[in-house]
Amino acid sequence: MKRLYIAFLFLLLLASPSYADFTAGEKAFNERDFETAWKELHPLAESGDARAMEAVGCMYLDGNGVKLDYSKAIEWFKKAVEKGNTDAYNNLGFMYTEGLGVKKDAVKAFDCYFKAAHGNNYMAQATLAALYYAGIGVKKSGRDALKWFLIVSQNPASDDEVRESSLTKCAEIEKELTAKQIESAKAQAATFLKAFKTKKPAGE
Repeated sequence: MKRLYIAFLFLLLLASPSYADFTAGEKAFNERDFETAWKELHPLAESGDARAMEAVGCMYLDGNGVKLDYSKAIEWFKKAVEKGNTDAYNNLGFMYTEGLGVKKDAVKAFDCYFKAAHGNNYMAQATLAALYYAGIGVKKSGRDALKWFLIVSQNPASDDEVRESSLTKCAEIEKELTAKQIESAKAQAATFLKAFKTKKPAGE
């Protein structure tokens, strides 16, 4: 009986206005109907939905459906990460990299990408790999660069273009490393990927 009750609550959650409105807002955003996206997502963001908070931040960042405002973009991204949305860290990293609404800061950008990468954001993982390889915002490390490029190349969320470019970088970097460094990078990448594969959603 308890299991049936929990299942019933789950179905109610999926059918709730919050879930439906986010889906509608996301669909409108992807179709570049930003007026509808704003109407659906902004109220959700105001109510505390972390996904909507990040989406509203993106709309302010690009000026889609609302006047471009970097300060408000940062405000919403910070609210999103406070709610546990690690993808918003990737956006904050971009803003620190480009100096959008904030002073350019390679170290702070790296920190944001690092947090997003550990939340399994594949774009942040690819950026982190590049930063390690170039030594921007962090001490240069070919081994760590290889580790993160390996992770991106095997991350199911990665798109084909990013995956292929990461594999190419892996081959290039391996030529610069010792066998021991390569082995270490591969072992760390495997550990990271295994942790995400076996991780259960909160509350299970």
